[in-house]
Amino acid sequence: MLFNLIMDYNIFMKVWIETRQERHALGNDERDDWAYGKVLWSPITNKAGSKIYELMKQPAKGDLVLHFYETSGVRYYHAKSTVTKPCQTSNETPSNPGSWGWAKEFYKIDIGNFELIEDPIDIHYFTELHDIPLRQEITQDNPPNYPFQIKRYKDEKWTKDSQVTLKQGKYLTSCSNKLFTLLQECSEIETSNQELDKSNSQVEYAEGKRKEREAYFFARNPKLIREAKRLHGYKCQACGFEFKDKYGEFGKDYIECHHENVLSERPEEEWSDDVKTSINDVKVLCSNCHRMIHHKRPAITFQELLGLLKNS
Repeated sequence: MLFNLIMDYNIFMKVWIETRQERHALGNDERDDWAYGKVLWSPITNKAGSKIYELMKQPAKGDLVLHFYETSGVRYYHAKSTVTKPCQTSNETPSNPGSWGWAKEFYKIDIGNFELIEDPIDIHYFTELHDIPLRQEITQDNPPNYPFQIKRYKDEKWTKDSQVTLKQGKYLTSCSNKLFTLLQECSEIETSNQELDKSNSQVEYAEGKRKEREAYFFARNPKLIREAKRLHGYKCQACGFEFKDKYGEFGKDYIECHHENVLSERPEEEWSDDVKTSINDVKVLCSNCHRMIHHKRPAITFQELLGLLKNS
């Protein structure tokens, strides 16, 4: 059965997330009581004896379970179910234990009402689309047993030094109200635009979010935008386009501002004083050039944009 993710978080006692890989087959074999879609299961401990799966003891009857399933190297929000029987301990070996084949005891939670999502959501795309609110929840709320983390790299450029990813080695995690709402929102983007190409509608949504973030920053720092326009005027610093030349008086004194530190890719608490006052990092751009800079994530640099124009 297929379904659209339109549910109310508050009608469930708790919401959990199971993370599985494709080696655990879909539970369509009535003889396999351990199959994906029939139970949640894990070893009692990891191979070293650490009790890292104790969260399995918490799901109660009636709780909602969201299933993140990996197939062909891509992780999707793939299905949902409800808990029908709380955690039990079993000495029975699952039919396909995979990398847990060494274990002798297992936690097992029965689930029912298993339904596949009509349009599975690519988790990597989801984290890119909702990067800012996910970062904010991780850093500000720090919810317990959260499935996502901020993974940091050693690149000097901020836009490449970190990204939101699923935590490694976490089989069962907890879904917060905010995260559930973001999954709802992402699903609604896909289901409400069936007549459009899915990737185009998602890109348009992400672009709208980007514009909101930059507009908010410059509204909070009006001196910076005034100084940028005073220094650079209203001609695009990349392609030379000036709105007044094309639209007459209607286009006079119009230009967009872009911050080289890519404000739309960092939460507000990381807008340092240097970011707020560095006029050298602010470029004035026409709408086309501004959008091309953000055509990829992380955004390309102003110099990279100039290189593209030069070679076109």
